[in-house]
Amino acid sequence: MVAEQIFLYSTWLALLGWIVLILALFFKIPYKTVTWGIIPIMLSVIYAYLVVAFFGDAEGGFDSLDELSQLFQNKHALLAGWIHYLAFDLWLGYWQLRGSKEKGVNKWFLIPCFFFTLMYGPIGLLMYLVIRIISTRKLLHENF
Repeated sequence: MVAEQIFLYSTWLALLGWIVLILALFFKIPYKTVTWGIIPIMLSVIYAYLVVAFFGDAEGGFDSLDELSQLFQNKHALLAGWIHYLAFDLWLGYWQLRGSKEKGVNKWFLIPCFFFTLMYGPIGLLMYLVIRIISTRKLLHENF
């Protein structure tokens, strides 16, 4: 499979995962289907394949910004980086859903958190944490 196809399939797979998360807010989707994180796990398998198969061919590294820039000149390394973001942001969305159900956070507040987690991961995480603290009136020391 060529890099462009992997990119398209992975992106659509991640979007399907986000749709499942949103639907899980409003419909009875088997809870374990969502909390097991099957789609982020599938993305992680694709990521692992790309790292094992192609990172040895890429120049650059993680020791400086210049090396990182050089590394991501390699199409497969760039694709692995993209899938890394897709998998972790989606896994974070699953964590937010589970935590909101356990802590009683209003589901309507999760939709903007999901959007910002998908588009700007750390900002979505920050939004969720602030909303969770305000909603529960508790700091995050218990079962973070």
